[in-house]
Amino acid sequence: MSTKLNFIGHIRTPYQSIDECPNNISFNGPLCRLEINDELVS
Repeated sequence: MSTKLNFIGHIRTPYQSIDECPNNISFNGPLCRLEINDELVS
């Protein structure tokens, strides 16, 4: 059995490193967005 990972896009945040990411989410936190690859958007 084998497994293949296909990336479908990116997550854009203002954080520059994993150490800057908060441990808990906050609704008042910075704006982040999901960007889906163009070929997968219909």
